[in-house]
Amino acid sequence: MTDRNDLSFWFPKLAATGIPVPRTSWITTEVDLLALVDGMRPAGFDAFLREIEDKARGVGYPLFLRTGHGSGKHEWAKTCCVRNRFELAQHVVALVEWSHLVDMFGLPTETWVVREMLSPTVGFHAFNGRMPIGRERRYFINNGKVVGHHPYWPPASIEQPTNEDWELILEELNRETAEEVAHLTALSEQAGAAFEGSWSIDWMWTVERGWVCIDMADAWDSFRWSEYPTAPTDADLRAAA
Repeated sequence: MTDRNDLSFWFPKLAATGIPVPRTSWITTEVDLLALVDGMRPAGFDAFLREIEDKARGVGYPLFLRTGHGSGKHEWAKTCCVRNRFELAQHVVALVEWSHLVDMFGLPTETWVVREMLSPTVGFHAFNGRMPIGRERRYFINNGKVVGHHPYWPPASIEQPTNEDWELILEELNRETAEEVAHLTALSEQAGAAFEGSWSIDWMWTVERGWVCIDMADAWDSFRWSEYPTAPTDADLRAAA
């Protein structure tokens, strides 16, 4: 059965549409990485790390490390943000632990993804991993058409912010203009032309490249800021195009 939420499924289709995306490569592995949670070094782990290091050389450090299903970004400094090759193994272990604990049944760890580290316009840092908070958006498409959107970071989602005035900063980061909405709607529908059904598409504003698509997922598995005026309803996500 196809795993729609695995990056190795959706990213090739997404990149083929020509929208801006991070430089991205990945490997798949059959190594029993869950053994790392118990402090054991599973058979094949060293060869697996060499494969990751090979992909990392093509991207450079710092880099963004994730599995096919997630990055554990709230624990930024110990999970997805890898500053040099000497940290790589410990970040793999942290991501395996996060994947094991974040979901009732655990998230898969067969796919491992190495991406370039983008440069957002950072307003402040938050969470226990001191994750940079910038200008991000989530758009929802249904059979290729945008059916709703909202800023990625609701104020209620922020924990341990570094700035006392973080709410004012976030308000400005979350401010959507008509020009932005038109631009991201067009880009989201360009991407959405390659997909059937309902999806979320995440965008980040970057210093060098403007808006870049950083993630996708099945819309029904994606957080929705339901109180936001332009967020989609269940009916929007069910409706046929």
